[in-house]
Order: sequence, then C-alpha cells, then structure tokens
Amino acid sequence: MPNTSIRPSPAEEPACLWLSTLGIWISAFLYGAYCILFARAIQILLRRLRTLERQAPLLLAIAVLFLLSTAQILCLTVKAAVATGGLAPIPLGPVSAASVLVYVSSCVCSDALLIYRCFVIWQNKFFVIVPPTALLAVSAVFGYMQELRLFQILSLTTALSVSLLTASRVAYSVYQRREFLSDDAQRRYMGISATIFESGLIYTLFVSVHFAAFQAQSPAAPVIFAAVGQIVGMAPTMIIVRAGLPAPLDSRGSFAISATTTGGGVRSTLVSVRAGNMLDLRLPGPLLDFSSNPLRWTGLYGGAYKLAGFFGRRRIMLSDPAAMHAVLADPETFAPGPVFDLMMRWMFGEDSVVRKRGSEHSHIRAFLNVGFTPAAVKRYEGVFVRVAGELCDNIEARRLVSDSDINFSPLLRSAALDAVCEATFGHPARTLGDDFVRTNSALGTVAAAHSSFQLLAEAIISLLPTWLARFALSLPSANNSVMRDQLRISNLVGRRVVDDVKAKDCLALPEDGMLSVFEVVLRRRMKRVALEEGLLIAQTSILTIAGQDSTANTLLFACLELAQTPQLQNELREEILRFRSGPEPRSYDTLPLLNALIKETLRFYPSVPFIERVALRDNVIPLSLQPKTHLALRRGQIVTVDIASYQRASRRWGINASKFDPRRWLDGRVQNSDAPGPLTFSSGPHVCLGWRFAILEMQIFLCAILQRFELLEPNDESWQPRYLTTLVPTRSDGSVSAVLHVNSIIPATFR
Repeated sequence: MPNTSIRPSPAEEPACLWLSTLGIWISAFLYGAYCILFARAIQILLRRLRTLERQAPLLLAIAVLFLLSTAQILCLTVKAAVATGGLAPIPLGPVSAASVLVYVSSCVCSDALLIYRCFVIWQNKFFVIVPPTALLAVSAVFGYMQELRLFQILSLTTALSVSLLTASRVAYSVYQRREFLSDDAQRRYMGISATIFESGLIYTLFVSVHFAAFQAQSPAAPVIFAAVGQIVGMAPTMIIVRAGLPAPLDSRGSFAISATTTGGGVRSTLVSVRAGNMLDLRLPGPLLDFSSNPLRWTGLYGGAYKLAGFFGRRRIMLSDPAAMHAVLADPETFAPGPVFDLMMRWMFGEDSVVRKRGSEHSHIRAFLNVGFTPAAVKRYEGVFVRVAGELCDNIEARRLVSDSDINFSPLLRSAALDAVCEATFGHPARTLGDDFVRTNSALGTVAAAHSSFQLLAEAIISLLPTWLARFALSLPSANNSVMRDQLRISNLVGRRVVDDVKAKDCLALPEDGMLSVFEVVLRRRMKRVALEEGLLIAQTSILTIAGQDSTANTLLFACLELAQTPQLQNELREEILRFRSGPEPRSYDTLPLLNALIKETLRFYPSVPFIERVALRDNVIPLSLQPKTHLALRRGQIVTVDIASYQRASRRWGINASKFDPRRWLDGRVQNSDAPGPLTFSSGPHVCLGWRFAILEMQIFLCAILQRFELLEPNDESWQPRYLTTLVPTRSDGSVSAVLHVNSIIPATFR
C-alpha cells in the first residue's frame, strides 16, 4: 500500500531564508492576535462560572488550543533559528514531526469543541453528534498515524458539517420565532449564526489551501502551515468572543436563559449571584418598560424557558397559552409560589380566600360569589355613578387651582376606595375611620418602595418554616408595622360592618334593593347556610385592596393612553354622549369603543403581570407552540405565568400586538380562539371574584370623566409602567404618578 502521508521534509523544512522569515513573521503576528482573543475569551467564560458544568469544557478546550498554538510557534522558531544560523545545527526531523503532531492535536481539539457547541445548541441531542464524532475519531487515528491526507479530508468534512449544523439550528430557531422577535433580536441571532458558520469556513478554507499546497509540493507550503497552526485555535476562540455561547435549548427547542446568558441581556452584578435574574424581572429600572426584559426573553427563547431565581433556584417562565391554562386551572397541583404566598399571608391574613385551597377555598367563594353575580353587580351601579360624580367634582376643584395639570393617581385611588367600600361594606371609606384610610394609603407606599434588598429579604423569609415566617412579620420595621396595622384595622372594620349588618335584620331588606356584598352574604347566612363570621371578616383586607388597586390602575393607564390619542378620545366622547342621550334602560355593555378601550387596557397593562406557582407533584403540562407538545415538571418546580408577554404576542392578539390600539377589538384582529383571553383577572378556580364589579366601575368612571373633561399630555411630564407589587404608572424618577392636563367641557356634575 503506498504511503500517502505528507511528511514535513522536504516541503515543510525551510528551503530558503526568506520563506523561513516570512513563515515565522506571519505565525508571530497571528499568535499575538490569538493572545488577545484568548484573554478576551477567558474573561467572558469566567463571568459565567455559575454555569460551570457548561463552561468547563470550553475553558479546557480553548486553554489546550492555546497551549498547542504556543508549542507550534516554538517548533517554527527552532526551525527558523537553525535555518538562519542563530542556533547550532540539529536534526530537524524530530522537530518537524513534533510540529505535525501538534497540528493534528490542534485540529482534533478544535473539531471536538465545534461538536460540543453543536451538542449544546441542539439541546444535548446525541443523535445529532454521532456522525461527526465518528468522523472525528477516525480522523484522529489517521492523523496520529501520520496519514495526513486522509486526516485532513476527514477533519475538513467534520468542521464544515458541524459548523453548518450549528449555524442552521440557530437560524431555524430565529425563523420559527420571527413574529415574536424584534428586528434587533433577529439581527443579533442571525449574526451569531453567520459568525459560527464564518469561523468554521475560515478554518476549513485555510486547511484546504494548506492541503492543496502540500499536495502540489508548493514552496509556499511552510508559510501556509505556519498560518494554519494558529488559525486552527483562533477560529473556535473567535466564536466565543464574537457571539458567546448560546444557551442550551429547552424541551420546546427554545433557547433556555440563565443568569449568565449574554443574549438575555442579564446584568452581571454582585447581587445577581444571589438573585439570579429576579432583579432584571422585578426591577428593570425606571427608564425601562415593566415587561421589556420578559418580552425580550420570550422573543429570544420562546414560550417556556428557564430563569435563574434567588439562590440558584431554577424557575420556568411560561407564556405558552396551553401551558398557562394548565397551570392556572389546576390549583391542587400548582399552588401559589413561596414569595407570593408569604406576601398574601402578611397583607391579607391566614384565612384570606386568596390563600385557601381545595374545599376551604370553594366554601368561601361560594358565599362571596352571591355578592358578585351579574344581578348583584347591577345593583351597585347607583353607587358607582355617585362616586364618579364626586370624582369629577374633585378633578374640577383641582383644575381650578393647579393650572390644569393634575395628578390623577391619588384622586382615582381615593374614588376607587370609596366605591369598593360602599358597594362591599355599605359605607364610604371616610366613615370607616381615619386609621382605615391612613393604613390603606400607607400600604400603597410600602408596595411602591421596591428595592433589591427588600426582594432578597422576601426570598430568604419565604424559605423559612411557617412559624418562623410569622415571627419575621413581628420584627420591628416600618414596613412590617404598616402591614400589621393594615390587617388589624381591616379586621376591626370587618367586625364593625358585620355587627351593623346584623343589627339591621337583613332578612327584612328587599332583595331588589341596594344591598352591599356583606349584606348579601350575611342575608344568605341567616337563611341557615353555615358560614363562620370570622371567615367573612377575614376577607375585608383582600376585598378592599384588590378592589381598589386593579380598578384604579387600569383607569389611570386608560386615561394616560387617551391623552396620547386625541382622535380616539373624541370618538369615545361622542359615543358616550349618544349613549347618555339615548332611551332608558341603558347598558354600558352596548358601548363598543368604550369596552374595546377597557379590554385593550386590561390586555396591555395587566394589574398583575406575573403569577407565581409551585408544582406540588410531578406533572406534565401541554405546550401549544411547536415543535414540542408537552413539558415535564418536577415536584417543587417554581413556574411563573408570564401574563405580560402572553398579552403582547402577535400570534394571539393580531399585528402590532406590542402597540396600544383598542380598535383591534373592533376590526377583527382579535379572533375567537381556544387560547385564553386576557388573563388580567387570572383564570381557573382562582379567577378574580370581582371582575364584573371592576368592569362596571371602570365603564361608569370613564364615561363620567370623558363627558366632563378633555385629557391632554402635560408639556414636561413623561410616564412609564413599573411593576411594584402591581403594575402602576410612574414618573421617570420612579415615583407613582399620572399627571394629565385637563380642560373642562361640561360644567355640570355627572349624575
């Protein structure tokens, strides 16, 4: 069998001084550039030590490649020194043979690194890397046997095929999610795909030229060999520097984000070692939209991806419609997450309906539901109309003394509190005591005072046993004092209202008259349906706060958006005026543009953008977005239902879903679908009790405001939504505010 090996002698040994000099000069130049690339790659990988299991092969591979490149340039330096007389004559055969072995080792290591990268990006699928791994093993055998022609052919085939597999996988993922990805995200990931393929192509091209030169016995072969010895190591190192290591794919084929993924835009701060991605999720910064990070992550990684939580606990973010529905519809399998449960316990008490599960939850809801049926809610209309009129009078009074620029936030919150208190308890808020109003306002201030330390403290306390977490609430601090006072005073108010209702003899009240929620519930109880009064009193806090916040915040966002779109505001005002002048009886549900505005505000600005759940047992949930159809969850896995991202997905809400446009509800862009509608009021057995209550209140308040006032943007004010326990409008400095310029249209009060 003929010898097909390509020995360094005579083609590779320097035949003349100028070729040796040129070869060592090119090699030294590339080695200098390689040193810079190597240092930068090490810096990038060391920032990712929290994912050491994935970074260790990279660190090891590029370190070995760099050492081999260093050995290669040492061999070339020795040969050049002998050729120029700078070193005493020595046999060059062993040096040349060592140089070839170093070259073979570099190629094998580089190909192995490319295969590992492909393995990671293909979600650890072994069948993808079996063929290239077999090629690598065979090529390594030929290389170390000095059968270099076959070695180079197999190595070229391996490098080119693996680079193509990797780049095409990234490009396909981008294509699959193009409707979710922003233009910048698409450009970035197509750039990563191009970088991977380009680096593999450069490596393949140089090795091919080197192979052809040696086959032709060209005098330039030693010069090309000197360059290839460095480029073999530089190509994979350059991919790390230019593109980073894309995160592994999750079970759906989406990129899985970690606290160290550069593509996720995650800050590399000291606190993130403890908090993972949670600060980026909860505290994105005053200049960022509340959902800027989740929306970007969903666009990059799909509807189900991993997120680093506090202390390294992995979370799964879900915006896949089928997965969200499965989680929210099964409270027996997916209970409230530890931080959420802790906050609900502190703010609303142990017996609040929001904390109960199973039969206890159903028992409480069954009694409370009688106060929130369509017929019951219709009876609260008179209360809402009167409170809306008082709100407009207060706006007019402020307008006359504040040069028409008014902060709507405190006015709408106060009006929403009055409405919920009178409809629920039968008393306006101011008659329930100054302490009740004060603690309610103070609780809003505490909720708005988010900080990284506060989030970290909540996470630590949520890991404690229940008895120890209760003790933590008793610790002396301003925030704890506010929450304790609010809960205590709410329970006192609840007891007072129950006593007042019992003294009235509810059974004597007409059923078609105005009855508060408590009166309806207690009337039912007096008909010998058992309900502990203590359980009803325990709902005082949740009914007050939830009823106030969701309505007030949605109204604030609706008014702010109307101020930015005068044409929409004028059309809506005309619709309201036609409605007000029409025949009785009138239903607010017949106002198409008004209800489209409310639906769009609820979609675009969900009061609770994220719902946290923890799996109580191993489970499999469905996925509606291809290619995978299900996702396996282990007991104890924390999942976050990403309502914010779901409600801005163009697949569900039509084109320009990332833009506020109420007309999408009228022009057919929002199609009837099996997918859930807006999840602002949650879904499943724990859906918000008072959603009808809130919708009617918003309808009446908006009609009152727009009939009397024109809303305009102030000259020097800007706003953005921020997630502070609930979603609120804030100034650029982070303070809760919704300033509008107001012009009066009709001086008469709305009655």
